[in-house]
Amino acid sequence: MNKTICRAAVVALIILGAGCKLQVIVPVGGTVITQSGTYTCFAGQTCEISVVDLFFDETFTAVPDSGFFFANWKKKAGGRGFCATASTGSSPCRLYTSFFAGWPNLFSFLATNEVFFLEPVFVLKGCNECPEMMVIPAGSFKMGSNTGSDEEKPVHTVSFADPFAIGVKEMTFAQWDRCVSAGGCTHSPDDEGWGRGRRPVMNVSWDEISNQYLPWLNSVTGNDYRFPSESE
Repeated sequence: MNKTICRAAVVALIILGAGCKLQVIVPVGGTVITQSGTYTCFAGQTCEISVVDLFFDETFTAVPDSGFFFANWKKKAGGRGFCATASTGSSPCRLYTSFFAGWPNLFSFLATNEVFFLEPVFVLKGCNECPEMMVIPAGSFKMGSNTGSDEEKPVHTVSFADPFAIGVKEMTFAQWDRCVSAGGCTHSPDDEGWGRGRRPVMNVSWDEISNQYLPWLNSVTGNDYRFPSESE
């Protein structure tokens, strides 16, 4: 039996049995579409695609909803997040198995139950003063512990009926210094030699953030920023 017939037999076995999977995970804030139109994955969905042969060739594009922008494809542990490197972090993202055609273990690999991921990051559009935000979808989770301190007991279900946005990163010196320059904040914190700019702000109090920074931020953006709750 020649190699062509052998490979055809392997492909047939892959199609009939298990195969490598690509999971497209789409958060709130946009949709993932494909060039062929075969696959469309909407916000809040996880779409699973079988990748079983050398003929898979698809280009995925992250399309943000109104009020959002596409930031990047998300990195996953173990290198299983496609298009998440610095060189391929933009949308669209092309995935095609023929790129690995010279790899001798390709067919046996495609026959495995390996799962890889493609996940866009959609971020709320803001302004110069606005912190980078990400939407957390509505849902439920278990909070607390039955074996920890009394304050943690018992484990209970916390539900959010509506989505909400939360800051992606810590507040920076640059953000705080803009508040000081605008007269909204009266305290210029010491960076203790670490530097300012995009570094997380330090030496500011809960009261200063609550009574100065947040009121100033809300007044210049027209938004309603606040501290998150413990469960949020």
